[in-house]
Amino acid sequence: MTKDEVKELIPQLVAGNCNRDNTLTFESWITNADSVEVAEILDLYYTSLTKAPLEKLDFSVLINKIESKLNEADNDSYFNLKPTNKLIKSNLKVFSTRRWMSVAAIFLLIIGGAFLLKTTLGIGNSIASIDIRYKNDVAPGSNKAILTLGNGSKIDLVNTKDGIIESDKGVKIDKAGETVIYKSNSPKYSTSETVFNTITTPRGGQYQLALPDGSKVWMNNASSIKFPVAFSGNTREVVLSGEAYFEVAKNPNKPFIVHVNDLEVKVLGTHFNIMCYSDESSIKTTLIEGSVKLSKGNLSELLYPGKIASFQHQSFTVADADIEQELAWKNGYFIFNKSDIETIMRQLARWYDVNVNYEGAKPKNLFVGQIKKEASLAESLKIIELSGIHFKIEGRNLIVMEN
Repeated sequence: MTKDEVKELIPQLVAGNCNRDNTLTFESWITNADSVEVAEILDLYYTSLTKAPLEKLDFSVLINKIESKLNEADNDSYFNLKPTNKLIKSNLKVFSTRRWMSVAAIFLLIIGGAFLLKTTLGIGNSIASIDIRYKNDVAPGSNKAILTLGNGSKIDLVNTKDGIIESDKGVKIDKAGETVIYKSNSPKYSTSETVFNTITTPRGGQYQLALPDGSKVWMNNASSIKFPVAFSGNTREVVLSGEAYFEVAKNPNKPFIVHVNDLEVKVLGTHFNIMCYSDESSIKTTLIEGSVKLSKGNLSELLYPGKIASFQHQSFTVADADIEQELAWKNGYFIFNKSDIETIMRQLARWYDVNVNYEGAKPKNLFVGQIKKEASLAESLKIIELSGIHFKIEGRNLIVMEN
């Protein structure tokens, strides 16, 4: 069977109308095809799935296909697919420790969903207990933040209409959708008084900011950034807590400096991400474009594109960055690459604004995959649960149960 013939079978496979002979032929072809051809078929299959009525989707063929591929590998090895669809554009690395359950979970991740179907995956009567444990489902986070002005007054940006929020001391503050934009009314504006504003996102919130120099900032949940309403000195300096992605406007004569605790990140014009949550073990800076200099006392490190620097125990460690994983939050995903349960739970706790508790020993599973951030908490947990871990939601408490 040629690749073109396989493509012609996809509409029947999606609808569940493919006869047994063609199904077996399809499985045989895709098991023996190279990864590039498999990725192309996955991409086409994904596109077809998104257009089909949910109740008619047939997941079994692709589950079998991935399972047969995984059976070629050792338990601790990885199998790489290279989909071309923008929603699954990165290499998808499938951890094969819990084979069938992992296969089902990974396939749900491939099609971009965060849901579990009783009829599709054959869960049977256990769906009832799942519903009980998840009856207190939690909605995902959203675009929300508080703007604190120089005089101490606070503005809830969710309940503020688009348009000019404030115009004072030569600076205009404008709200446009989920972005706050700072613009100087006069290019010659200067003042001896430095007026600072702060934007704070709560747990379960995110927001965007355009600084007065034209630099752009994407703020993750539970984060804050303090900045002057006008960069009138010889530097452009801001103070960050939490996590943010920066696209800094180039100005060789006025360096841009981000202060994170006692760490200083200095740039002229570049794209980078900083993660500095207090409950994480290290401060991480990921460089996408340009160069940055990291400084802490007498220590310093020059970072180049595609690298990530971690500051921990009073020292820097530099490694190759998994760019898509580090920027997943900005692009609307959770992406896990050999992530332990505590790392995942910290991310979920911040996005869904819940408290995480563990009953019994903490699971030792490692996870690989991606889930859309627009999924509800229960939908996300059902994906992770396919690896053998169980959860329950009680109010704003997420409980991780022992395997």
